[in-house]
Amino acid sequence: MLQAVTSTGSSGRAASALLPLALAGLAIYAVLLVRTAWLSDDAYITFRTVANFVDGEGLRWNPAERVQAYTHPLWLFVVSIPFAFTREPYFTSIALSIGFSLFAAGTLAVRLAPSALAALTGLGILGFSRAFVDFSTSGLENALSHALLAVVLAGCWRSTTYGGRLAATLAAGLLVVNRMDLALLVLPIVLWPGAAPGVRRRVRLALAAGPLAAWTLFSLFYYGVPFPNTAYAKLATGIPRAEALAQGGAYFRESLASDPLTLVAIAVGLALAAVTPAARAAAFGIAAYLGYVLWIGGDFMSGRFFTAPLFVAAGVIVRYAPLGSPVFGLPAIAAVAALGLTAPRPTIHSDGRYHHPHIPDHGIADERGVYYRTTGLLRIGRAWTPPDVGLDAKYTFAIERGRRAITSDFIGLQGYLAGRSIHIIDLLALADPLLARLPAERPWRVGHYPRALPDGYFQSVNTGGNEIRDADLARYYDAIRVLTRDPLLSTTRLMAILRMNTGGLDAARDAYVARMGTSTAR
Repeated sequence: MLQAVTSTGSSGRAASALLPLALAGLAIYAVLLVRTAWLSDDAYITFRTVANFVDGEGLRWNPAERVQAYTHPLWLFVVSIPFAFTREPYFTSIALSIGFSLFAAGTLAVRLAPSALAALTGLGILGFSRAFVDFSTSGLENALSHALLAVVLAGCWRSTTYGGRLAATLAAGLLVVNRMDLALLVLPIVLWPGAAPGVRRRVRLALAAGPLAAWTLFSLFYYGVPFPNTAYAKLATGIPRAEALAQGGAYFRESLASDPLTLVAIAVGLALAAVTPAARAAAFGIAAYLGYVLWIGGDFMSGRFFTAPLFVAAGVIVRYAPLGSPVFGLPAIAAVAALGLTAPRPTIHSDGRYHHPHIPDHGIADERGVYYRTTGLLRIGRAWTPPDVGLDAKYTFAIERGRRAITSDFIGLQGYLAGRSIHIIDLLALADPLLARLPAERPWRVGHYPRALPDGYFQSVNTGGNEIRDADLARYYDAIRVLTRDPLLSTTRLMAILRMNTGGLDAARDAYVARMGTSTAR
């Protein structure tokens, strides 16, 4: 008993000594977040759905049809709550993101790090990683994912209470609803044998799988399909696997060149986790997730898919590396800073002039560099008003003439500004239920897979009917119209859901694709 009390007292004194240093580090990190805060164009795709949802139009991007044009249901709902009061997404999402990012970094520094030097190493990894800093704001789901990962790691690796372990498992379940592919990263950590002592396996499985199961059932009922429309648009492109793998390799190489700290820290954390019994599950999660990123071809936003595994790797490093001793801790901090400063555009050098719009041939861009002049927090001026770039002439022309539909491959901020008065046919298929199920065309850029507009499709959307000329595709579109536009509980719709998700409608689409022979992605 005396030993336990002494141990508890030592732990409390260590935490008290660590707290001021961690708070100072967090204050510096908060300044860095404000200096780099921005919104991506893709975030406004979600914000258009948020606006429609809050205004009573349902979880829809185009009010006329139920289509899930977002990949992060939990983030959408989290943003919707304050948006109902603020009625603007810019400051609302930036404030939420900074809050979640500070919570994640604070948990890493105070709950996971056992020493001041470990805390500084962890904060250094996060602060010098361009990927992590860029997507600590951006309006995307990353910041919320980092906060939930912080709860998972603290509960699995530090908590000694039943409630703390339950919270970690529930946070993992919510994380998967926030972004489905993160299941590969987080579920090994919470479901590994011995990960949550005292919590029955059935309880762990229910808490981990329950939120995703509930959302999947809702999605199947409401949208007619279990996965986001964006998944169909980006993963069912017809692009040969070899090309996707080559693009995935380019994604890793680009990150190593432009942001060396991120992948080096992930590699160190992966290696350390693999040889540490208490953290071995994290190695499986990181490896599985990185393999998935390679398999799908990465992304067009440099580093976006590396922030979650980086946070887990940073957690492993601060928790299990021997950083408490100056012999190891000080060189680790120096190495982190050196790697961060060798990046072509170090995070700590960023200010209101940040601008890097170049998109290389491989299609992977510094997305903050592309959009910071438009949506950067330090660029909005003293009036503190959200960015207003004005509606593109193409949209204005269509709205002024009372047109019902318009085609566009630029649907983010422009789509949000256009409002719900016009139906936007997304040529990249993220928000279009028919085009998402057709093969992509060349030339394509990773994350941007254009589709050819079938004959009669624009007229169909513009009139609200079905004027597609190909008989097979017209039948397929009839089923999609039933899924996305008919009353939720109609018998015809329920049968269409069954047929769509069991392959009963694929033959009509495949016949059209084979006959047209336009899949230049193949």
